[in-house]
Amino acid sequence: MVDDLYENEPMRHFAGLKLGHFLDETKFRKFCHFPERHGLGMMVFKEVNKYLEKHGLIMCEGNIVDFTIISAPIFIKNESGQRDPEMR
Repeated sequence: MVDDLYENEPMRHFAGLKLGHFLDETKFRKFCHFPERHGLGMMVFKEVNKYLEKHGLIMCEGNIVDFTIISAPIFIKNESGQRDPEMR
């Protein structure tokens, strides 16, 4: 997030920061924990839900799932032509 705040002008504008007087680590941590301490995240979540519901959409809490693409063999059979037990 620190990198985004340094490199992303719209994000700095949203956070109310100017590049000239930027956050040190202590201020940044206070800034990050402020919404949590004051329950602002849930307030914003509820307001966004109200707006979305008016437009027929629903947003729910959930998990972010990350994935990684890996190289894998195409064939499930081994050299002898049998189904490879490791390819399940």
